[in-house]
Amino acid sequence: MVETSRLALATAALSAALLAACASTPKPDAELAISNAAVNSALSAGAADAAPDEMRTARDKLDRARVQRDSGHNDIALALAREATVDARLAEQKALAAAPASPPRT
Repeated sequence: MVETSRLALATAALSAALLAACASTPKPDAELAISNAAVNSALSAGAADAAPDEMRTARDKLDRARVQRDSGHNDIALALAREATVDARLAEQKALAAAPASPPRT
C-alpha cells in the first residue's frame, strides 16, 4: 500500500514537472519581431522576385508562428519564427547575389 502511494506521488510530481516545463516557454515576441524584420529586409532587397519560393516559405512560417503564439504553443511558435528568419535571410542573400553589381566609383 505504501509502495502504491509512493508510485502515485512520484507520477503526480513527474506530471506536474512536465506540465511546468511545457508552460515555461515565454511568448516569443522578440523572435517574431526579428523574423518580421528579416522578412522586410529580404523584401527590400528584391527577394520577392529573386527568391519567391523562399519568401513564400518565410512568410508562411511567420504567419504560422503568430498563430501558434496566439494559441499558447510558444515552443512551436519559437521554432517557426527562427525558421522563418533563416528562410528570409536565405531569400535576401539570393536577391543580393542576383542584383547587378554597383559600378565602381571614380
